[in-house]
Formats: sequence, C-alpha cells, structure tokens
Amino acid sequence: MRLFSTFVLLLSAMLLAAFAVGCSGESETVKIGLLAPQTGPIAQYAPGFEDAANVAIAELNETHDGDFVFELIVMDSGCDGTQAATSAQSLIDSGVSVIVGAACSGATLGAIAVAAPAGVPMVSYASTSPAVTTADDSDHLFRVVPSDAQ
Repeated sequence: MRLFSTFVLLLSAMLLAAFAVGCSGESETVKIGLLAPQTGPIAQYAPGFEDAANVAIAELNETHDGDFVFELIVMDSGCDGTQAATSAQSLIDSGVSVIVGAACSGATLGAIAVAAPAGVPMVSYASTSPAVTTADDSDHLFRVVPSDAQ
C-alpha cells in the first residue's frame, strides 16, 4: 500500500508540474507516459503500477477545472534497457510531457538515454541502482527510492 500511495503521489505531482505546457480557452491534453514491466522478470507487478497510474489520472481529470485533460500512455519496459529505450522513444514520439518509470534500474538507464536528449523528464518509482545516481541525465531523472549504495 505504501508503494501505491507513493506512486500515486509522485504521479500526481508530476502531472501538476506538466501544467507548464501553456493555457488556452479550451482543454489541452497532457500526455503522461508510463514505462511498466509488462514482460520480463517482474511482469507480475505491472498491473499494479498501471492501476495506480490510472487512479491518479482519473482523479486529476475529475478534480481539475477543465483546462487540461490528462491521458496516460503505457508502454512495456520489459525490465530491459534496450526495450525501455525503444518504448521511451515511442512515448516521446507520442508527445508525452513526462515519463514515469521504469521499475528496473537497467530499464530506467536505457530510457533516460533517450528521454534526456529529448528534454523529457523521468521519475522512477523503483530504480535503486547506484548507476541511476550517476547517469548522464542532464538533470531530467528523478527517483523516489534511495540508492542501494545508501
């Protein structure tokens, strides 16, 4: 439950930060990407991550004043750097404002290698490798769990 609450809080904060996309008289769609481990060694956790993200999106859409409509786009990280990089590029090509994920450190490192040069921030909800701390991310990578080195 604590992971769920943290994930929802984190996603909500990132979505609120996405308000910087501008204001207009009509609703603007803010696309949020989620890298979930739908395949690979921790695939059994993907439905929970996706459910948490959907709850956060639904709550924002229900409680916001209507200037923005939030849309979740989910891609498979595969818990693999190469797969996550490909999925991150697909999310970027879809116009996401931010990417949430990945759950596996290797996947996070693969994804940030694509997201940082594109200027798309990422927040990882589970990556603990010390390599995430020193990644060349141009200050675009954030995480909510401590490094294994701590």
